[in-house]
Amino acid sequence: MDAADRTGDPTADPAAEPLRTARPRLGHVLFARVAAASRVEGAQGRPRALEVLTGPQGGAAVRTLYGPDDWGELEGATVVVPRRDTFELWLDQCRLLGAAPPIPGAVMGLDELAGWLAPGGSGSDLEQLLTRATGSAGGPLDASGPAALERATRALVREIHGLAAGDLACLGRAWEEAGSRLAITDPAAAHRLVHLARLVDRPSLWAGASESVFGGMDGLEDGRIAGARSDFGDLDMALAEARPGWAYETARREDEPASMPPDRDGVEPLADADLERVDQAFAEILPQIGGGRAARGATLDVRPAQLDVARSIARSLGTRTHLLLHAPTGTGKTLAYLIPGLLFAVRNGLRVGFATYTKALQRQAYDRDLPVALAALERLGVERPRVTVLKGRANYVCWRALVSLAPGPADGAARHLAWCHLLGFALTSEDGDLDRLPRNGLDLFGAVDGLEREWELLRRSIGAKSGCCTRPHDRSSCGADAARKRAERSHGVVTNHAFALARPEFFRHLVFDECEHLHDQAHAAFSRTITFERARRMLDELGGNSGRGVLNALARAVSGALAFGATQVELDRSRAARTRARTALGQLERGARAFIEWRQEREADRSASDDHALLREFVEAGIDAGDASVELLLVGHNGLCRALHELSTGLGALSEGLFEVRIPRRERVRFRLDEARTEVEELSDAIAPWLPLRDGEPRFDRNTFYDVVERPNGDLALETRVLLPHEYLGRFHYPRLAGAVFLSATTLLRGGFEDARRYLGLERAAEPAEDEEREPEKVVAHAAPEAFDYSRVLMLAPSDVPDYRGDKAGWLDHGARLIAHVAMRTKGRVLALYTNQSDLEAVARRLHPHLAPRGIEVLAQNTGGQSAERLADRFRTHGSAVLLGVDSFWFGADFAGTALEYLFLAKLPYGVPDRYHQAQCAAMGRGEQRRTIYMPRALARFRQGFGRLMRRVDDSGCVFVLDKRLVEPRHRSFLRELPMAVDGVRGARFVRASTDRCLDAAFEHMGIDAAAEPFERTRL
Repeated sequence: MDAADRTGDPTADPAAEPLRTARPRLGHVLFARVAAASRVEGAQGRPRALEVLTGPQGGAAVRTLYGPDDWGELEGATVVVPRRDTFELWLDQCRLLGAAPPIPGAVMGLDELAGWLAPGGSGSDLEQLLTRATGSAGGPLDASGPAALERATRALVREIHGLAAGDLACLGRAWEEAGSRLAITDPAAAHRLVHLARLVDRPSLWAGASESVFGGMDGLEDGRIAGARSDFGDLDMALAEARPGWAYETARREDEPASMPPDRDGVEPLADADLERVDQAFAEILPQIGGGRAARGATLDVRPAQLDVARSIARSLGTRTHLLLHAPTGTGKTLAYLIPGLLFAVRNGLRVGFATYTKALQRQAYDRDLPVALAALERLGVERPRVTVLKGRANYVCWRALVSLAPGPADGAARHLAWCHLLGFALTSEDGDLDRLPRNGLDLFGAVDGLEREWELLRRSIGAKSGCCTRPHDRSSCGADAARKRAERSHGVVTNHAFALARPEFFRHLVFDECEHLHDQAHAAFSRTITFERARRMLDELGGNSGRGVLNALARAVSGALAFGATQVELDRSRAARTRARTALGQLERGARAFIEWRQEREADRSASDDHALLREFVEAGIDAGDASVELLLVGHNGLCRALHELSTGLGALSEGLFEVRIPRRERVRFRLDEARTEVEELSDAIAPWLPLRDGEPRFDRNTFYDVVERPNGDLALETRVLLPHEYLGRFHYPRLAGAVFLSATTLLRGGFEDARRYLGLERAAEPAEDEEREPEKVVAHAAPEAFDYSRVLMLAPSDVPDYRGDKAGWLDHGARLIAHVAMRTKGRVLALYTNQSDLEAVARRLHPHLAPRGIEVLAQNTGGQSAERLADRFRTHGSAVLLGVDSFWFGADFAGTALEYLFLAKLPYGVPDRYHQAQCAAMGRGEQRRTIYMPRALARFRQGFGRLMRRVDDSGCVFVLDKRLVEPRHRSFLRELPMAVDGVRGARFVRASTDRCLDAAFEHMGIDAAAEPFERTRL
């Protein structure tokens, strides 16, 4: 190894020659924070001071730089700050005040540093990093002082230095190759990458040549990455040695029991002593724990509703009962089921599943509530349960996939940089959960051309798939298999509805949180949809006339290879099967388009309620008449199914056959073959049930809805949908369980539990049909008391809102003006919920040019490329914003305190009566479908939307409903679902008046002066 390599400089390698002229000067390091503004600074128009730390940790003190006379040391420095955007805003403000500081050599936010260096570790949990580094509970990142920043940065570097030699070599080689390409296309980004690499590999440089900011290096050493890199000739050699973080974590847990069964003989309900422990947990222990959290605004006071729910769950566990629970908003239901559920699992030595609706709620339960539950159980003297998170396979990194996608010489800088970031995540993550992958690490490099696109593409491609890793060695490094193994060994598994329904063998004891979504989740889990465009793309990516695809690549790679003669036959067969599949797909598509034309002709003369049966009529009548279009449909479908089966078999044989062949990058080719086989099988699983055959003839199942849907882009989709999800749940899923808890804030509808029992399929479980040979399931129901004082809420229904049924444009305009009027008076804090995207976008277009100049940000779901979670975070932190939402914002969004004070519900959330709806009506009867499915879904969604406002006992606010139907007799059931003030019972007060009077009442309710301008003068 030469001297240059020992320094840890990634530009020292000859392969990195283009970087030699781009090497940055590191300079000295400052850990800095912009100080809070003082009264003097504000009054005199002076820039805010800067708190800094430099020099050895042991001897240096935090100093304050008050102005230009002190700012000289910023010049050329590497400045580490809590957040870069905050510091750059300070620089801009200084310039505006005529006191421009010298230009730093580099500015790096701690959040960005962590997001790049350890995206799977500290980068995904900055609060934990700060807590670990400072020894105390971490506060907001922006409040972190220079000393905390220095200790956190040191912890980050130590985290990287703690990786194994092969892992460090991978990072070093990957950074080196990315930097070489960036030097050609984006020198500024290349400078930053080289700077970061030297920063990590030579901590002695952080304070210059003579002294270390770490005070004697504190166990760190120079050249860790460079030394490891020199032991491996190239990236491929390093990857062969490296292992992802979760592989080490799995090995560390080998001493745990091999498996925790989902059920066992002799399961006992909780004993009386344990029931008393549950009471003690909520009456005594949680308030004690909450005292330590009060400074962060997270108290755990005694809640009668929470204790009531916990008691009900504790008494039902182990009794082979399905408990339907009404847990009103504010109950604190997550802790109410975690504590008794985990106690039951420990006492019986089995696995209990806690299924939430969304992954966001899953993460919230695990990250926020589980630590509290574990602390409470520990104080009760209960053995510490093992708990983990489990999601579908695609949510975890497959190491084999990541390695197979390593960029090569022909790939550009963006691809290399994106892959570096994902590699860093895999090496530092203990679970490979892609939902914890932070995006901000890439922000360090600015707007590198194509980086966002390459990162998103790679992120989607590295997720595990069904059957992606079949050999033991591959399974040991697959994030999905590691997650499954952890779950098998755990007492408690925090999962989601989709997984619990898709893998019924994994759980026998379950808690379904937000259970009103089970009906729709069952529909999604037991239905299939495939578009012709997706099918064409998948088959073309396998290989075709273009010369691309894994089959064509394999043919080129094995040309003349030894020991491939036998497998050559399989390659030829697979390529022929792909060609037949492509031909049959074309026949099937022509037949489907013929059906679309036939249906359009028939729809003119048929009632919309009959549309759902037209596909069956087309096929059955066409067979009898010998119709050529139907024959094309059948031939194409049958031929495609056979060809896909042959193709799947051939791809599997090719993958196995490659063990005997020596070709370049053999393992990567094998992975591509296995990945292709999985995609072919998924395509077959979606195509085959769309036209089921019995004895060679189509036989449509009366419990399934079959359809062809034309997409806006002209593509066609084949849909096979379970017709009555609640029937499937009640007949097949619930009877497999040893017991379950179903809880939500919307299980009590129209004054009772009958709606929820029918909608969720519990009525079906309790009453077997005559052809079922099983015992009835025991179902009991319980309602907890309300947790909030809803007299703090004012419900308003402006009487002069236009009726959208007759004046859609007027309704949109009135609603947008009303939202703007409130937002301007209150500086935001407004959430408006819509039932369709087009209405939302129309209102957003009206609001933005009017509110943005006034400093009020308009956030609209599905319009700016930001996820719902990012929009929600932005709404919470901005302080002056209007959020327009559909879909997920009707439920699950939590905006406590003053973040949200004004809620708009645009329409009553009825569903759209499409062909699927009509098919349900035909199967059940129109009245029964409305009673069992249509109304329970709409009422539950309305109640959930209303529930976005009150999230804490001291919250208050106003709810505007912009749908005139609310007070019409046929639709008054919606109003009856809300906790209104009636017959002397405290609750929300209802105001039905003109818009101006509603606004006066709203502002009076919130204790602010009425608007100076009347509503009629608000124009957009």
